[in-house]
Amino acid sequence: MDVIPLFFIDILDIILVSVIFYFILVFFRGTKAISMIIGILIVFILGFISNMLQLRALSWLLKGLETVWLIAFVIVFQPEIRAVLTSLGKNPHLHFLRTERSSELEMVKEIVEACQWLADNYIGALIVIERNVGLRDILREDGIPLDAAVSAPLLETIFWKGSPLHDGAVIIKETRVVAAKARLPWTNRYLGRESSLLGMRHRAAMGIAEETDAFTIVVSEQRGEISIAVGKKLLRKIDADTLHANLSIALGLESKGNNWTEELKKIWSKT
Repeated sequence: MDVIPLFFIDILDIILVSVIFYFILVFFRGTKAISMIIGILIVFILGFISNMLQLRALSWLLKGLETVWLIAFVIVFQPEIRAVLTSLGKNPHLHFLRTERSSELEMVKEIVEACQWLADNYIGALIVIERNVGLRDILREDGIPLDAAVSAPLLETIFWKGSPLHDGAVIIKETRVVAAKARLPWTNRYLGRESSLLGMRHRAAMGIAEETDAFTIVVSEQRGEISIAVGKKLLRKIDADTLHANLSIALGLESKGNNWTEELKKIWSKT
């Protein structure tokens, strides 16, 4: 009689652990931490098997590895963990958990307003909005650290041609401007038939898009055009409404039937 309840408890235990690992893998998918998480998962599975088979020496070794890996994971991937926990609150299905949604909506409005003004005045700009993957290990250390609320006047002032901060990228993280004049990695990839028409800002935007999931906005000073680099794609010649819609989707402020990269691909195919 005791075997049946114990059996169901074991099954329930396995299901709960599997669900936990599934959500961990989903949350960290697309980040640099995913490979280490898979390694930890393998160690845990081996540990479970060794306990079942009563392999004491292997169990002792794996138990030590579990502790070391978990500590190393927390230390090495602290920015990614923080970003993933933040993105959890940005899930469109969990709006009741979000306390910063209004400030994010205001941030989108300010960014779009600034980009439109910069494009109308043929002033170049490069704006990177951090999402799940942290940018600290991607960006070079020659950027100017800032800590200011995102506003259209601030962005317009930074990219004004007479500003000492205009040359480089502005980095936005969690509704704050955290850096200006930042240098981004360039792409060496061929960018299509109009590759020769694209300047340094476009190549830098594609460089960061290839290495992270950041949402990057480029304003061309030669043509007064707004472009988006995201998901290893460069979407050019978009208007303010398109920028507003796709940035809102990227930040989880609007829910669509498809994910936001698919929405961008649809628009891309029409250009």
